[in-house]
Amino acid sequence: MKISEFAGRYTKYILLIFGFVFLKTVFTFITPVLIKTILDRISSASINPDGLGTYFALFAGAFVLLYATNFVLTYFNLKFSYIFKVNELEHLYRKLMKMKYADYYKNGSAYYVNRITVFVYDLFALLSNTLSYAFISILTILISFYFIYRTNTNIFLIALVLLPINYFGFKRINKALL
Repeated sequence: MKISEFAGRYTKYILLIFGFVFLKTVFTFITPVLIKTILDRISSASINPDGLGTYFALFAGAFVLLYATNFVLTYFNLKFSYIFKVNELEHLYRKLMKMKYADYYKNGSAYYVNRITVFVYDLFALLSNTLSYAFISILTILISFYFIYRTNTNIFLIALVLLPINYFGFKRINKALL
C-alpha cells in the first residue's frame, strides 16, 4: 500500500495538523517582528504607548495565541492518533487473521504483532508530524533568509554558503555515528 492511499483517507486531519503547525510557526517566528513593527509605529506617531502595559499586552496576546494554537494542535494530533491507529491496526490484524496457519506459525505471533505495530506507529509519525514539520522548517529557513537579506546582504551571502556546509556536515556526522 502506498503512503498516498493512507494520506488520502486521512486528508482532513493531515491538513488540520499542517495548518496548526503553520500557525504555531508563524506565532513563534513572526510574532516578535510584528510586535516590533507595531511598537515602532506607535512610537513614531508620537502616541504614548502606556509604557510597560502595551508591551505586556502585545507579548501576552502573542503568547496566548501560541498557547491556544499548541492546545488545538495537540487536540487534533491526539484525535488523529486515536482514529488512525485504531483503524489501521484493526485493518492489519484482520488481514493477519486471514493468514494461513503454517505461515503464521513459521514466524510466530510476536513477529507479526511487532511488525504491524511498528509500521502503524511509524506511518502515523510520518503523516502527522514529519511531513508538516519538514515543510515548515524549509519555510522558516526561507523566511529567515528574507529577513537576513533585508538586514545585510553580506550576511545573507554568508548564510547561503553556510547552509549547504551545515547540511552536508551533519549528514557526514550522522553517517559516522552509524
